[in-house]
Amino acid sequence: MKILKKCLRELAIAVMLVIYKSEDISKKMFGYKRVDEIRIPAWQSRPKETSIEKWKLFYKKYKKLPAIIINKKGFLIDRFSLYIAAAEMNLEYIKVTKVK
Repeated sequence: MKILKKCLRELAIAVMLVIYKSEDISKKMFGYKRVDEIRIPAWQSRPKETSIEKWKLFYKKYKKLPAIIINKKGFLIDRFSLYIAAAEMNLEYIKVTKVK
């Protein structure tokens, strides 16, 4: 019985990993990136709180956010206030537009 429980537990973990990875792959295919993977330039200063709150209200109303702009190396180029709002709301993914 212990062996069966152990096998079922390992199977459940494997299934959860497959689901998690497939979600990650599908999000990336549609132009999303994990919020914690976006790199912030050292020179970037924190935007005004009113700007961050504006994006939070936008998300509460429309349940989505516009894309942030990143370069090929994953550094944030534009919409830092939107990025901070997403991070503060604990969003896992955010829409990105890559520029050269």
